[in-house]
Amino acid sequence: FSDKAHLHWRDADILLEYHPGPEDGAIWVILPHEEIVFIGDLVTSSQPPFLGRANLPAWEGSLDKLSKEYKDYTRISSREGVISDREIKDMKKFISGIHKQLEKLNRRNAKPEDTEKLVEKQLGSFNFEPRYRNHYYQRLKFGLSHCFARQYMGLEDFGNL
Repeated sequence: FSDKAHLHWRDADILLEYHPGPEDGAIWVILPHEEIVFIGDLVTSSQPPFLGRANLPAWEGSLDKLSKEYKDYTRISSREGVISDREIKDMKKFISGIHKQLEKLNRRNAKPEDTEKLVEKQLGSFNFEPRYRNHYYQRLKFGLSHCFARQYMGLEDFGNL
């Protein structure tokens, strides 16, 4: 499917909708009668998201749609379970901030490795156990550099970085 697929299972309707952001091919699973939406990795609150395949403008748009059109739904994230309006707002602030910082680096003709300067500050956006710090640091470092390379340098082959 390209944007939507409707499945009819006994008395239930299941809707699959394309909502890029964390991945270009991300989809949501929506149960309209139950007012439940499964959103994958669109929102993470206790750990930084993986940004290596992110489409930041699309991610911002998907977060806007989730907060407006699915406000009365139970919203379920793959990593966090049920998420709140506050968590959606915080993720929007995080993704928008990352987007602005990468735009600024691009205007300065930065290289992908220059994104490491952003990692420490961005880790502070998440409340996680200290034992995961190195793991999340590496996730953000890798993700930011690859997101920058894809979005601003047109590099798809991560082996060339």
